[in-house]
Amino acid sequence: MKVLVPVVYTRDGRMLLAPHFGGAQAYLVLEVDGGCRVVDKLDFGAGQPGGRGRVVVGWAVERGVEAVTAREIGRGAFEGFLANGIRVYYAESLDPCEAARAVVEGRAKPLEEPTTEGHGLGAGHGHGYGRGWGRRWPGT
Repeated sequence: MKVLVPVVYTRDGRMLLAPHFGGAQAYLVLEVDGGCRVVDKLDFGAGQPGGRGRVVVGWAVERGVEAVTAREIGRGAFEGFLANGIRVYYAESLDPCEAARAVVEGRAKPLEEPTTEGHGLGAGHGHGYGRGWGRRWPGT
């Protein structure tokens, strides 16, 4: 089974599961069939803007991905995967291979909805500070 896993790089070069799907530095297609091997990789590198989940959906579909595992995932990527028949599962482990194995072995919990909202006005990860699109302060 091919499982897509979003990852970030540690200082010592290891890869760990990314905290948020759209903020990953790379995306691994792992083949889990007794072992665990990387069959493809999409590398965005560090410092590039997030919100690229929808781009990754098309890339994953082209590679025959059957499932995705993530901790946090936004609406765009989540709905894109579901529209293409790809289930999304919650990742307990930070180890990419262990997270993928949990999906294949039926230990991972399927997600029924995105874990975070989009990045539109007022629906992002901020707290209302910034460009003035959030809450109006009294007297302004």
